[in-house]
Amino acid sequence: MISGIDIALWDIRGKVLGLPISELFGGPVREGVPIYCHPQNGSSIENTVQHVRAIVDTGHEALKLDPWQPKHEEESNGYLSGKLSAEAERLGTERVAAIREAVGPDIEVLIDCHGRFDVPTAIRLGKALEPYDIYWFEEPAPVESIHALRQVRDRDGLPRASSRFARIGSVVMLAHKQRLKVYCASPLNYRPRGRVHTCDMALDTS
Repeated sequence: MISGIDIALWDIRGKVLGLPISELFGGPVREGVPIYCHPQNGSSIENTVQHVRAIVDTGHEALKLDPWQPKHEEESNGYLSGKLSAEAERLGTERVAAIREAVGPDIEVLIDCHGRFDVPTAIRLGKALEPYDIYWFEEPAPVESIHALRQVRDRDGLPRASSRFARIGSVVMLAHKQRLKVYCASPLNYRPRGRVHTCDMALDTS
């Protein structure tokens, strides 16, 4: 509720002053923002690869996916236990390997775990993905558990991305404890000025 009001007030202020809101926050820091596309996981790895190739053919240079999702959805207790079956872990790794082989080394591959794995599972998955040049490994464990995320970070070599739902204090702690590569800020979830303030504090701790 507060976020919606805050967004509306910044919009009104920008219109009154005849300025883009970015100028009210000190001006833009880049001319463009890279984007990524979500490929369909599909019913098979071959279907996923086919869709990935179609995306790359349109000019996209980054892909984000949860490679374990198709099998994970069949395992009804997955979100409660934090675990995957050995088959699901293997299929997820094979999906990423097939994508990397299909797109080559110049396309960024981003992995989202949706914060659902326990520490041992997240560590195994991260280490299994190390050979495939992953751009970021997002939410391998519940975002509210800084200790769990740090344990995973200490055991694999993958860059980290924060949850877009993480609150200010969590992001600052993650930046300090995890050496975050990317802060995923959703402009619709929290107040615009709060997001800018979060970035400033995270940079101060890095």
